[in-house]
Amino acid sequence: MLVADPPARVFVAGDTTVDLHPDETVAPGSGLRWFPGGTGANVARGLALLDRPPALATRIGADPFGRAINRRLTALGIDPADRVRDDRPSPVTTPDPDADRSGDSWTAWVRDTCYGFDLPDRDVLAEVDLFHCSGTVLPPTVDGPTVATAIDAARANDTAVSFDLNGRHNQWSSPAAYADALAMPLAAAGLVFAGDHDLAVAGREPTFDGLRGLFPEYPSALAVLTRGADGERRRRRPRGRGLGAGRPRDRGPRPAARGRDRGRRGDGRLSGPVPPGRRRADGVVAR
Repeated sequence: MLVADPPARVFVAGDTTVDLHPDETVAPGSGLRWFPGGTGANVARGLALLDRPPALATRIGADPFGRAINRRLTALGIDPADRVRDDRPSPVTTPDPDADRSGDSWTAWVRDTCYGFDLPDRDVLAEVDLFHCSGTVLPPTVDGPTVATAIDAARANDTAVSFDLNGRHNQWSSPAAYADALAMPLAAAGLVFAGDHDLAVAGREPTFDGLRGLFPEYPSALAVLTRGADGERRRRRPRGRGLGAGRPRDRGPRPAARGRDRGRRGDGRLSGPVPPGRRRADGVVAR
């Protein structure tokens, strides 16, 4: 991904999971490999791989998996100050080859685990340029109220907000419930990531018009819509200042644009390789 003049200070909040990947098919005696995962940890790892390690608020299990993940995040230059060590076990996820819903290809064990995040005691949103969060921690039974508190603090401090929809059918009672919950983060976000599956969870068409319909008003945001089947990406700034909104900050010298990051399995969308695109007449950049 090409990154030109990225935010100097980024705060990521979200979950950290243990992702189990079968070597082949899932069968008795078959091999499994595990990787650090979770929407918060993945984005933080991706930014660290781009030499932009963020502040990361997440809960880390005290079990062997959690300890290994904690060491990995620290080795990437991510400050452990905002990570909460939790006595509960780490949440575990694994791909489900027999899933019958498009996009619901993972089975997750999160009940009675440390899934989610806690905000630091200090006013971290006054210290950063960009706050990023994801829809997997948006349900009220996970961290919905904490997400709302963080977004309110970001708006009070003129801190830009980035949001990844990351919808899961099994986290919401209905498409309307998910769509209603999205109104709060989308009203504040200047950068939005969405995929076909997220829009299906919200009961919307997998198009920019479908995504626009989730905003409480006509959006002033940079939207990235990922199409599931062929991996095609589109980018469009519908109207307005988008991510640039917020108070001017002393960012120091502007960093040079970086080439694509090759990432690792488990790294989030922000870290995956994205080839240079072509701009069409309608202002859309094909990826």
